[in-house]
Amino acid sequence: MAPLPDSYVQQVNHRLALSANLDHAPCTLDDGNSCVPCEALDQLDDQLRVFLRRRRLIEEKINEAHDPFSRYLPVEVASTILTWTVEGTEDPFSVDRDAKFSKASCSMPLILSAVCKRWRQIAFCTPKMWSTINIYIYSESKIPLQTNLAREWLERSKNAQLPLEVSLFTSRKHFTFTLDKSSLDDYLPLYGIVKAYASRWGRLNLILPQSTHYQAFFNGLDCLPCLRVAQVVSSEGSSLNLPKAPLLEDLLVGDIWRNVYDVKHWHQLSTLRLSNVGTDVILAILVATGRTLRRAIFKNTGGDLEAYDYPWIPYPHSELEDLEVHGKFVNAEFYEGFETCSLKRLVVAAPVGARPLPVNSFLSFLNRSQCSLSIFQLEGPTDFIKSSQLLVILKLMPTITRLSLSALPSSSKQKEAPWVTDKLFEEFEGGADSDAPLFLPHLRELKISSARNFSWESVLDALITLSSEVPRRTAESNTDKIKIRINLTRTARDDYIDPKVLKHLAKCRWDKISLEIFARGNRDFIQSSMQHHGVEYYSLTENRMQIT
Repeated sequence: MAPLPDSYVQQVNHRLALSANLDHAPCTLDDGNSCVPCEALDQLDDQLRVFLRRRRLIEEKINEAHDPFSRYLPVEVASTILTWTVEGTEDPFSVDRDAKFSKASCSMPLILSAVCKRWRQIAFCTPKMWSTINIYIYSESKIPLQTNLAREWLERSKNAQLPLEVSLFTSRKHFTFTLDKSSLDDYLPLYGIVKAYASRWGRLNLILPQSTHYQAFFNGLDCLPCLRVAQVVSSEGSSLNLPKAPLLEDLLVGDIWRNVYDVKHWHQLSTLRLSNVGTDVILAILVATGRTLRRAIFKNTGGDLEAYDYPWIPYPHSELEDLEVHGKFVNAEFYEGFETCSLKRLVVAAPVGARPLPVNSFLSFLNRSQCSLSIFQLEGPTDFIKSSQLLVILKLMPTITRLSLSALPSSSKQKEAPWVTDKLFEEFEGGADSDAPLFLPHLRELKISSARNFSWESVLDALITLSSEVPRRTAESNTDKIKIRINLTRTARDDYIDPKVLKHLAKCRWDKISLEIFARGNRDFIQSSMQHHGVEYYSLTENRMQIT
């Protein structure tokens, strides 16, 4: 029997789908019984289902007959290839909150198992193929089916020494309403299946809607002995108490409020990302992870949770290399509470409306730490810091190679006091004298995002000085070029580059400097200025336009 054409199968599936979606009372036109045409239609649908089942069986036999695995490859090799296929599938939960779901990404072992009987036998006998389970809850009506699939899936992961990767994601669109207790009860069987393997969790990704779900999920779990990576995000603000996890190395907690962490068990933690945390919580964590934590990101920092009685004595953290601090209410106590000589990258970011940077405490932190920073990023509104304070801070960072400054518009109705001004560019001019110390002598990359609160003449003078200093600046570096990018967050008519300055910038004769100036919309502002002034040009080169 020849296989049915795909177009016919699609028509049959479409017909069955339409039949399944019809919601009407049974036909009772013939003395309470279905009429003859309705009975004939029901019989035809039954026959179509039989034909589709037969087609699937025939397809399996065809696949098995043509399968190079079963014909030529040993079982061990076939098992390895199938495992690689599963492991190569894109992780839909790799980005918190923005999980990208597809059946292939969440169900690849099932897809491979459906190819033929031989593949199914190999897959069911390969525990590693089932050691990662991604559960995407998009409909409450599907939870019973997903519960059964999860039970069978995890049972196939047999090997007790194999760590499990568990992801449980609830659709944000589905959970725009408040879930009641009866709704939570629908999830408990699924949570119970997953929790039964808690002793083997090596990686855990959770995106659940409310604190009641987190409480139900972690209820009865005192310790997660194998857990090394955890990502816990809430669709709405929730509270959470994590079980003990003595091997935990990487932790992300997002949109969770009012947490009390059992930090004394975090002796292995090397990467930490927390949101909505108070200064006392952060400092207690830094003390507990003083010999292991290398990367820390704190968002919405500065809330007064008062969960810990911290002594407020600067704690010397010896391993922290990468620190990001985001928040409106970062207070002086944060920078006064610790120091770290190992810091290589520092990001300080504050949204519009944030309180000003506690400059004195920040300077004290830098002086105590005596760290060799390579990367520094500063982002904040125009009233976040003063231009003179910025220069004092930068002079305490002579080792930085990459500097990023982003000035956001202020929420205040008062006149803005910008902090990216001519003073910054004039500091570079001070090194023109061969005997004078260079400002930021190791700088290789400078990014500025701001309204134009500086003159183009000062930019040009700084470029001329930097160009002459390149041999001194790159003597100890593997690169012989300095990259400069200026992004103008807003532009007006008087922001266009003056023709006298434009002539030098457009010719771009800086052999050792890569210069880019952009306006909003990634618009080349040098080109826009040339067009504004009516300057003609005939070609585009790698080094920028050449004026005719």
